[in-house]
Amino acid sequence: MDRIGGQFCDENPPVGVEAPKGASQADTNLVRLRTHHNNVIRYRQLLTTPLTPLERQFIERRLTEERSAIDLLASAARHIGDSAMR
Repeated sequence: MDRIGGQFCDENPPVGVEAPKGASQADTNLVRLRTHHNNVIRYRQLLTTPLTPLERQFIERRLTEERSAIDLLASAARHIGDSAMR
């Protein structure tokens, strides 16, 4: 498990990765997007290393979850942007 990384939460950034106090929702979402993006990069790098089938399966699942989280946050940002334009 140490090779794969710590625990992650899809709804909130990992512990220690937070937007500054008083930050807007947009700022918070940017921090979350950056965190998910960094996780995707880390998982892609891990996939280039020798892994057991179980480790590979876990990392591929996490990679899919991180990409879904990015899509969800990006979609929410577009929706907010569309609402603001009206």
